[in-house]
Amino acid sequence: MKKSTIWRIAVFSAAAFLCAAAFAVINRQKLKKYELLSVQADRRAFSQLCESVACIDSELNRSEYANTPAMLFRISTEINRHSEAAKAALAELPSSELGLDRTSSFLSVAADYCTALALKSASGAQLSEDDLQGLVLLRESSSALANELNSLYLLSDSEDFFTAAAKEAEEAGEAAVCFSSGMTYAEENMPESPVLIYDGPYSSHITGLTAAFLDKNPEEITVVEGLRIAAEFLGLDGTGVRYVCRSGGDTETYTYSDSEGKRFVSVTRYGGFVITFSENAQVADASVSGSEAADIGAEFLASKGYAGMTCSYWYCTDGICYINYEYTSDGVVIYPDLIQVGVRLDNGKVTYMNAYGYLWNNRSDRDLTPGISAEDAAKNVSGANPSDAKLCVIPSDGKKELLCYEFKCTSESGRSFLIYINASSGSTERIFVLVENSNGTLTV
Repeated sequence: MKKSTIWRIAVFSAAAFLCAAAFAVINRQKLKKYELLSVQADRRAFSQLCESVACIDSELNRSEYANTPAMLFRISTEINRHSEAAKAALAELPSSELGLDRTSSFLSVAADYCTALALKSASGAQLSEDDLQGLVLLRESSSALANELNSLYLLSDSEDFFTAAAKEAEEAGEAAVCFSSGMTYAEENMPESPVLIYDGPYSSHITGLTAAFLDKNPEEITVVEGLRIAAEFLGLDGTGVRYVCRSGGDTETYTYSDSEGKRFVSVTRYGGFVITFSENAQVADASVSGSEAADIGAEFLASKGYAGMTCSYWYCTDGICYINYEYTSDGVVIYPDLIQVGVRLDNGKVTYMNAYGYLWNNRSDRDLTPGISAEDAAKNVSGANPSDAKLCVIPSDGKKELLCYEFKCTSESGRSFLIYINASSGSTERIFVLVENSNGTLTV
């Protein structure tokens, strides 16, 4: 090999080595920069978490002296604001995957409970001893969490505070605390979220709810029995249906499909009721109107044994009309007892059903006797031209049921909306705006 060739190879090799070294140095600098930015973001989020929890603790302590509805509303608004900020900060931190259930639960319950008490106070009701004791329990939880976070924040300036794993910190000795181990300790030593029974989505009573209708039919069925039920629902014999899976949750089900894998049916493990049905299909041009689809859906439900169902609203999208049917008892519409049916607009065939609301809520022990007349309830609807009053049951935020008068109203601008007046107290419970167009009706 010529000397010139050897020199060229040496020069090119050296150049390649220098380029690789420079590339490595640049990447290392970039990595350090990214790590620094990440740590700074973690510190900002942790600082926000500590500050928000401290503010929640302060507001809860003020609640002890909140003796007017206005003051309680101001406190609940502040707690809601700080709770949302704390949850957002918690989601950004590196140990979000630790599953900080007690911390997350406290943030949700504190905001929701104070809002529920503020609404109760604003309605003119006096807060009970149990209500006030709930605030005491929340104050104890907030103080414990705020103190733990404050202690942890004092250590957050250490170099590997956010990046070290809990195991590494433990091996380094008791004095070495990282964010992961510190939050785990705070979580383990934080009091359990207090048991609070109130009308809100985070009320402790909700976790104990069971399906009212299914509880009346507790007999457990086998997979084979479920297959027979699914086949009958689809109008097939047993050979045309196959078992797919079993699912858990608040309503355990067996899922089946037809042999082509186009239609799926879920049957409740207890009671053996079809709770959902769906079909995968391409819908052609529409030839069925929305009102016709509503009639088809009503006939379908009647054929499946669901009597007393009334169509409330329907809406068409992507060639399918989705219709809401509610159970009606003695002329009272029971909105929680909902079954939704989907009808194809090309051939009028039912392609979807969801009976979860009905199977979860339907029961016969409801008290449907109003405490005030429709005329008296209408007096609380001002300046909205109320009409079409009807008695109904609606769910509250806490999944309790409220007997109300429903008034369809029209504003001066021509906008339609629904107002629900409590049939016992006369207070306004809900207001929904009706969005009506050629595709149907939606409530917002």
